Amino acid sequence: QEKLYAVAKESIGTHMTLDQSVDKSVGCAEAVSAVLKEAGVSGIPARGIPGTAGLYAFLKGSTSFEQISAYETAAVIISPTGSGNGKVRGHVGICANYGILSNESQTGLWREQWDYASWKAYYQQFGGLPIYFFRYIGV
Repeated sequence: QEKLYAVAKESIGTHMTLDQSVDKSVGCAEAVSAVLKEAGVSGIPARGIPGTAGLYAFLKGSTSFEQISAYETAAVIISPTGSGNGKVRGHVGICANYGILSNESQTGLWREQWDYASWKAYYQQFGGLPIYFFRYIGV
């Protein structure tokens, strides 16, 4: 968990991806895949996991992650596409001490752009998407 957080923090300002063909505007799952792979998480495909629905399925089925009920530094936060009211696409990031690290759709750069209150207001309240958290346990 510490290494995952260190990789996430050290990656700020870079374009995190395992597949250059993925458009930066929908690259959040790809960016988190790159962070996870760089942190040593097993099972990440060579070209990453495209889409929040696919990444959510990976996290749920992985023995390296456990689902937790609340925000926690270094946890993966995910609101999967296809599970809301259709107003917004899903998003995924890594919880930091003060905000959430994720892919910025306009630039494709990894940065701290959300706090939990704004994530919840946009994805859950406006978009109707659930919010899930996964702690890396490294099994």
